[in-house]
Amino acid sequence: MLSAKTNNFILQEAKKLSIPVVAVVDTDTNSNLVSFPIWLNDDSIDLHHDLTIFISSIILQANLTNYGLSILDQ
Repeated sequence: MLSAKTNNFILQEAKKLSIPVVAVVDTDTNSNLVSFPIWLNDDSIDLHHDLTIFISSIILQANLTNYGLSILDQ
């Protein structure tokens, strides 16, 4: 997961190449370079972990739905 505070160079390059960016943004971070900011305490490892699990489960469910499956299917 990309933290906007520690990856400013990457954000600048993505902006030049018109690549949309999803990043964790805290109140002490400039969010102008982030296309889709996720406002979160970027110092909390537990929150990063929970957010990563949440996003990956959504992606997994979306991919399974494309094949007519569900996580609940056994």
